[in-house]
Amino acid sequence: MTQSPPPPLPLTARETLAAVCGFAAALLYGFHSTLPDLPGPFQIVDIGSDRFRYQWVSGASNLGSIAGMSVLPWLRSRFGLRRCYFAGLLLYSVGGLAGVWLRDDMVLAATTLVAAVGNGLVVTTVLSLLWLEFPGRRDWSIGLYVVGLYLGRILAPSVSGVLINEPSWRTVAAVPAALAGLVLVGAYESHRANQPPSATRDPFDFPGLFLLLSWVTCLFVGLSRFQLWGWDTADATAVVYTAGVLMFTGFVARQLTATHPLFDLSLLRNRRFALSVVIKATADVTFVTVLLAVTRYMVIDRGYPRTTTGLVLLPSVVAMLLALLFTARFGTRGNRKVRLVLGMAGLAVCTWLLTRIDLFTDKRWLAVVLAVWSGCAGCAGSPVVCITFDGLTQAQVAASASIKNVMRVLPTLIGVGVLAVFTDLRATALFDLERQTIESNRPPAADVSLWIQDRISPYSTRPADLPAQADSVLSGWVRANATVWATQSILGYFALIAAAGAGMSLFLRPLPPDAPGPLRG
Repeated sequence: MTQSPPPPLPLTARETLAAVCGFAAALLYGFHSTLPDLPGPFQIVDIGSDRFRYQWVSGASNLGSIAGMSVLPWLRSRFGLRRCYFAGLLLYSVGGLAGVWLRDDMVLAATTLVAAVGNGLVVTTVLSLLWLEFPGRRDWSIGLYVVGLYLGRILAPSVSGVLINEPSWRTVAAVPAALAGLVLVGAYESHRANQPPSATRDPFDFPGLFLLLSWVTCLFVGLSRFQLWGWDTADATAVVYTAGVLMFTGFVARQLTATHPLFDLSLLRNRRFALSVVIKATADVTFVTVLLAVTRYMVIDRGYPRTTTGLVLLPSVVAMLLALLFTARFGTRGNRKVRLVLGMAGLAVCTWLLTRIDLFTDKRWLAVVLAVWSGCAGCAGSPVVCITFDGLTQAQVAASASIKNVMRVLPTLIGVGVLAVFTDLRATALFDLERQTIESNRPPAADVSLWIQDRISPYSTRPADLPAQADSVLSGWVRANATVWATQSILGYFALIAAAGAGMSLFLRPLPPDAPGPLRG
């Protein structure tokens, strides 16, 4: 009869500090990945920018993360894993703090790029470093990483709403950057494990990295500018579209023919791994995009104070934390598929319920639905991370890192871009439809305008302006309704994406007992 392995020894003070720093690093990445653009309006006014130029700041964040994640193998082979981790924390801290004091959008985009490169280095090294630091607690390390990652994602909109007001929008960037500096000090004092530089260094695929960043840049420009330029009329649209297709085609050809490619696409022949990457993408894009859509709905469409928005999301933080702790304690490989299917199905149902929001939705109902939604996301959080490791050897896990890392960013980049484009298109179409309805129902609209004039007349200094002011109020009301109806439509589409993820989860085959991969989580 085989004896069970002895329980691991209790953590020392140094190991406890290393674990706390690893958890905090994952928390910071989760916070950074879903931090909504709540400070955007304040930053645009403060630095004299506009919303189209300011989009380069968010684009620099995505490109920097991809660059930091992709260049890690080259840096690790020359400087070691531990130094890469410290360098990532340093870049994130310096870039974030530098961006606080700048008043130009292009320079702010540059500092954001530096911070994002550091953030990409941190998230790709922290789990490997925890594995090296705690070789007998690999599953425990994954649980610590997952709890930090998803808790940071749900904390971002709630905490940022308070930080914007106390004392200013700059606090949203300053506080995470300062925390990264503290994590750097703690990690330097506590982490002893390391993967030293390699004696033999394989060539790095710099042409592949250039092609990757090029077509991702074209993708970002398309999602952020084609709506402004015109989808089929502007010369710039045709140039960017052609360049993107050529760069993407060249990238795929390079990865299939290079001796040492940036992406090992042969891993996608493993059907379970390919399916798990797609399932994780559906979960990530649904979580990030729906959270951003609902946050914008509360702050912009409903005009909630930012502290009120944070309070509405506070039950979601508690529900997410409880779900993550539950799966960390009771989650095993045996019940992983069940938790994944239930979590994704619950995510789809709750997202579908959110399509009922309008300009009169009770914030208490919204808080309850979002709390259940977050609990379902937390239930699926650990499985969507663990299934990408299931059945893979250590060599395959290392080779798959590039694919998994880039898929952290691409789905959310596309989801957020589609959210902005679709909301603009749908809201404009609905607004035009409502305008025509008002034109054909002129007498009732006139009555409403007179009622509004009567209500605002005690506060108006120029009675002659009352009709124009009433028309402005009425058009704003129509525009707000059109935007909310557009949000309803896109939430319905993302509910279908989550449902597709739940359906694909049913096709994950059980693993044999001796298959490699995490046993818990």
